[in-house]
Order: sequence, then structure tokens, then C-alpha cells
Amino acid sequence: MKQLRTRLAAALLAFLALLPAASFASIYDVTGLWYNPNESGWGMNVIQQNGTLFITLFVYGADGKPTWYVASDTKVVAGTSSKYTGALYATSGPYFGGAFNPSAVGVRQVGTITFDGSCANCNIYSNMLLTYTVDGVTVNKTVQQQTWAAVSIPASGYGAMHRVSTTTCPGGPGSTPVFMTYTGSGNTITITDANGVRYVVGLANVPQYGTTRAGVPSALTVSNGPTFTQGAIQIESSNGVVVNGLITGVAANGCVAQYAFVASGIF
Repeated sequence: MKQLRTRLAAALLAFLALLPAASFASIYDVTGLWYNPNESGWGMNVIQQNGTLFITLFVYGADGKPTWYVASDTKVVAGTSSKYTGALYATSGPYFGGAFNPSAVGVRQVGTITFDGSCANCNIYSNMLLTYTVDGVTVNKTVQQQTWAAVSIPASGYGAMHRVSTTTCPGGPGSTPVFMTYTGSGNTITITDANGVRYVVGLANVPQYGTTRAGVPSALTVSNGPTFTQGAIQIESSNGVVVNGLITGVAANGCVAQYAFVASGIF
């Protein structure tokens, strides 16, 4: 088992080392089902791959009948980590119950869409601003991820960790990913990197949104480094395995820390 973990960690580090450090600046993943809890009946599916979103809106037309729109190439806005914009399309095609004829598929741009988690009072998981235009009609909505099942963070795991380029605090990993382990106990998760630096995050105030934990932790301290006066953490879990996250914080001396991690497995 130890040899297997070593091989997996080496493979993961080799893969991550090929990626530019800037790619982790947008480690926030907004994949999920989004809706407004005060307007149950419509919503949107969002699938993210790196800095591109594929968005599907299921809404109702002026006649009250179900309709949907798609934004298949919604890109992250330069200089941001959580604002995306792109073209919005309406499509038509052959009847689903018959033979599919690709030549019968039609695509028409109806407007644009912006999905923004960087605006004032926005939160990347619990309060995103949605703005879209369809044939001259502009819609502004506040949406959040829909929750229907709780996901627990595994008790322990391993992976890789590195410093995001905006980090100014001393200590911790550099831009090259290093091996890390983590353990979870109750409302606390502890991450230890290859340099022996330990990050302890209290999750008592971190709400759960579907497969994502996000919010302001009750505690965020770093051994051999600064104690943060404020901070946040995002943790995503898929099938009981933590896959990625971003720890951020501001220390009393004003330095800013951002540490990205990718983790997998339970041991």
C-alpha cells in the first residue's frame, strides 16, 4: 500500500508540474446545479473545465412553455478567478423520438450570458450573479448551488500542494507542487506539506452546498508561519474523495497567502 501511494503521488506531482502555476488561480470550480430558492421551477446546469464553462438554462418562454438556452463557450474574464462571460444560443433540432438528422439542427445566438462570483456581496458557491440577454430582454438573478445530499470529507488522504502566484507570506510550498497529506476530524481539517508546514482549518462555520464546502473558517493557523486573521476555504468532494481546494488568508502583518491543493484517496 505504501509503495502504491508513493507511485500515485509521484505520478500526480509529475502531472501537476507540467501545469503553469497561473492555472490554479482559478481553482474555484462552479460545476453544479444552480437556482434561486425563491423561484423554484427554473435553473441552470454549469459544467466547468479549467477556465471554460458549459451552461444550460432551463426556463420558460413568453407562452409559458419550457425552453432552454445554451452557452457552450463561457470563458473566465481576464484578471478574475470567478467571473465568466460568453455567447448565449437557442437551438432547434429533430424530434427526439425519431431518427436523428444532424442537418436538422439549428443554432442561433440570442444574446450573451455572464456568471459572476466576484461582484460585491457575491460568494463563489452560495451567491453568484447571473445576467443574460435573450433577443433584447435582459435578466438579472442571484443564484446559489442547489443541495439535495450531504457529502462528508474523508478522514484522511494525500496529494499535492503548491503556492498560488499571489501569495506574499513566507513559508509554505513554492510554485512547484509538493507532496501533502491531510486528516479530518470533526470540524477540523489539517494539511501537512512536504516541508513540514501544517495548516489547520476549522470548518465549524463552513456551510455545505451539495458536493462543496465553502465559507469562512472558524480558525486558520499555520505552523512555522503566520496566523491568519481572516480566511476562507473551498473543498470539493466527489464520491467521498477530496479532489481540490484553495486555502486563502490574510495575516496580521498584511501578507496574503493562497495555497492550492489536489488530493485523492483514503488511507
